[in-house]
Amino acid sequence: MDLTQSDDNVNRYKSAFLNFCGKRVDECSEILNNLFPPNVGRTTPNDPIDLWTVALCENLVDDAPLRDPRWNATLGRAGNANANDLCPQFIE
Repeated sequence: MDLTQSDDNVNRYKSAFLNFCGKRVDECSEILNNLFPPNVGRTTPNDPIDLWTVALCENLVDDAPLRDPRWNATLGRAGNANANDLCPQFIE
């Protein structure tokens, strides 16, 4: 699997996660079924789902939220308007 395809799949996986968080389960399921067809056998360690999950987690944790002004000084810029505010997700 080349890096470009992997990055695109991580973005699609992230989109599925965000759809799930937004309670858009049908869209989430459609993306996941395209990424991980149900007719494929069991996964093994280091399958794409493992690698994409780690990449997705790193992406979400490293994304600086726009609403948190503490990041302005750290990054020298405003945060990302598309960044996820993870606190409400942890509370749920």
